Amino acid sequence: MNKIIENIDKKCSEGRRIMGNIVYDLTKNINKKRKLCKLIKLADRYACLLDFYYETNDIDYYKDAKKQKKALYRRLDAAIKTDLTNLEKELLPYFNYEQDLRRKIQTQNPITEKEIKNYILKKSSDSFYYMRILQAFIPKDNNLVKAYHYRIALYDILDDLRDFEEDFKQKMPNILYLYLYNQNPNVPSSRLNAFIVAKNSGIDRRIIKFACELRRSSDKLNPVKYPLLNKSVERNYQKIVKLFTQ
Repeated sequence: MNKIIENIDKKCSEGRRIMGNIVYDLTKNINKKRKLCKLIKLADRYACLLDFYYETNDIDYYKDAKKQKKALYRRLDAAIKTDLTNLEKELLPYFNYEQDLRRKIQTQNPITEKEIKNYILKKSSDSFYYMRILQAFIPKDNNLVKAYHYRIALYDILDDLRDFEEDFKQKMPNILYLYLYNQNPNVPSSRLNAFIVAKNSGIDRRIIKFACELRRSSDKLNPVKYPLLNKSVERNYQKIVKLFTQ
């Protein structure tokens, strides 16, 4: 489990760095930045381990997720804990949505493009959990909350494209798989062949277009205020484009 925790910490480091820098830029207080980063690290671990549990039904992931949540809540004020508990109730239905998509695939029912986009937007909604913790340190900023959500959505698209074969084996929803399935239920199992079919059928352009919409929405909400966030959004978008054009 220590290796898994280490991988989570590494995978989520960019988000912590962005949020830490936002706190420092607005407060010029290095101690607040450090405290925020420690809290977000625990939140990252909790979210990822809980996700692993829902993907695998391995109870050990659930137990370790609860440990990380307990460590996080020990460090939070009562009002923030209440808000996070309420937010979690709102976010958990995502896992039901994911299961609904899996059932549609198993029964070969059609999936609309709107459902595919909603899958990504729901998957990335854990960003609201992180933003509630962040806003304990800075003034409330709804534009930042929305822009950060789009950043996570772009990262989740990129993650799905990279993890296509793993998601295919585990029968987990994946943006590329869902688009391919929507065109033909006989989806290739190899990432290379999936990308070839996507390019030949125009699915690559549809995914890139969606990613572009997310990037533009984030840029409109956050034109210059948080440069690290802007750079991360642009970097994730360019990586998505590169995967389809290399």
